[in-house]
Amino acid sequence: MYQRVACLAYYLTYARNTPHFKTKEISRANTDAAAGQLTNPSARVNDATTKYGYLSAVRGGQKQITVFGEQVVEALPDYVQVKQLHTDNRSRGRKGSARKKKSR
Repeated sequence: MYQRVACLAYYLTYARNTPHFKTKEISRANTDAAAGQLTNPSARVNDATTKYGYLSAVRGGQKQITVFGEQVVEALPDYVQVKQLHTDNRSRGRKGSARKKKSR
């Protein structure tokens, strides 16, 4: 489902020339172009943003597709490559995020 959100964001960005969009536009694109198989769009868009990093927040409650989201869409339907992208993205994101413990 989250990859579908990324695909719809990619579609809006490149096919409809709409780089910034709201959840309702993802939902409308899903209904118009993808036969409406996306359930609970606001939860899916939120998760695609916060959990998966396919989208990022911009101004006024709008979203845009991330470079990582574009890479995932372009890798589909090769799920082995998508899985590798996730692994690479996770390892890059965690390198600098480990907190140092204070010595007492």
